[in-house]
Amino acid sequence: MKISSILIAILLFFSAYGVFSYNLDQMGEGSDTQTWYYPAFVNYFGLILEGDLFNECWKDKKQCEDPDRLSALKIGKDERDEGWMSLPPLVPILLAGASFNLFGDTDDPAFSHENLTAARTASPILGALIVVFVFYIGKLLFNRFVGFSFALLVLFHGLIIFTSRLIMLEIFVHFLLIFSFLLFVKSISNGKINLKILLFSAVLCSLGLMTKFYEVVALVPIVIVLIILRNDFRKKIDKHLIRNRFFTNSLPISLLFCVVVVSVFFIVQPFFWGQPIEQVNWLIDSAYVYAAFHPPFSPEIQPHYNIGAIFSATIAPIADLYCYNFSDDCPNFGGPGNTVISNFSTVPLTALFIIGIGFLAVDLRKKNFEFSKLILVSWYFLTFLMLALTIDSYQFDRYWIGLFFPMMFIASYGTYRLTKDLNKFTTFTFLAISILTHALSVFIFWELLYSSPTVTLVPPLPISLQESITIPLIYSFNIIFCIFAGGLIIKNLKKQSISN
Repeated sequence: MKISSILIAILLFFSAYGVFSYNLDQMGEGSDTQTWYYPAFVNYFGLILEGDLFNECWKDKKQCEDPDRLSALKIGKDERDEGWMSLPPLVPILLAGASFNLFGDTDDPAFSHENLTAARTASPILGALIVVFVFYIGKLLFNRFVGFSFALLVLFHGLIIFTSRLIMLEIFVHFLLIFSFLLFVKSISNGKINLKILLFSAVLCSLGLMTKFYEVVALVPIVIVLIILRNDFRKKIDKHLIRNRFFTNSLPISLLFCVVVVSVFFIVQPFFWGQPIEQVNWLIDSAYVYAAFHPPFSPEIQPHYNIGAIFSATIAPIADLYCYNFSDDCPNFGGPGNTVISNFSTVPLTALFIIGIGFLAVDLRKKNFEFSKLILVSWYFLTFLMLALTIDSYQFDRYWIGLFFPMMFIASYGTYRLTKDLNKFTTFTFLAISILTHALSVFIFWELLYSSPTVTLVPPLPISLQESITIPLIYSFNIIFCIFAGGLIIKNLKKQSISN
């Protein structure tokens, strides 16, 4: 079985790398191009190679002798003094900068498209590793089928494919997040704590935090709770889960994890060297003027609108349904065509996610809620809550990626439960139709993905569920999937009614 799982992981890696790297030089221009992240990563890597870790560029663009080094990091704006500020993202600088120096023309000061492609070379590798990591997460928490279907849903998701072909921060932070989460699950998988693996997980978590803070922040409370409640993933949750040695064991380990996360966050970043408190205050102040996100409970945030917007962008386009049927005043958040808020799911993903939620609700009602299901539900709803309390822009599709990972995990669990008692042929057929329909809903935009080097990818990306279902081929596959899934749901309902 070990050999089989390793073989599956290898096949997943090379399949994912092929999907993510194909025609990489024909990828359009996004926010990682000449005026944004790409030159900043390359120039910062140059500072590292020179050993110039105390250059003012690491701390403040206004004090930087070469302002072009910080082209992507808007520390202050030219028109006014106030502005939002982000940390120099160390991991992307190292990976994209190294990729550029290995495969690009370092004598080209103009940052050509060929050099941009060279810098992007690291991203498909990270994306392929993410696919392998989610396979092992699903396998550890549930079984190999859940892990395999989870990996396939991730492999063929539109936003994952796009970000795995760019050098935006998202591909780096999600690589670190998923890798950290996998190691954490591995460290407590037998009911005991493997301290070395747990501390490595904490280091990766901290690197993720410094790459893009809001993406990883939902992971920390999950980790703390699970350290306290650690148990075998297959055991049911009950009131005796909290260990008797809470103060002598669980609490110190939780605190150690937090100490490692915080220590690495501050120690390895030149941004904080010299005046750490002043730099932290500067970051906090900048959060109040960042257009897309605000601190939780900020007066600019309207959670009741955000919940509907998140649902519209990730599950079903209810904003479009409402606006075009019940409202004369429909806001335009920048979606392609007549889309109010672009939905980046697919019909199979949304349906299987809802089915998964249904099975989890039944398990909870029947008090058949294992430890693994707590992890699954916590990951999704904590991320959802974080977005609802902070987001202030529905235009930037990349903000939804962190929610799609647990959503696809729940969908893979729904697939497993729906086909659990079927024969292998029927199970394989349903999984194949589900994944094929899911993939076609993305690859119908193949020209944009693989053959549009001159297209500027302004968010939101010009792909959406609304656009795909208007295409006859995709519409037909969705009908076939819905009929198949509907039949399996009816069969499961009949089985439950008989057992009751």
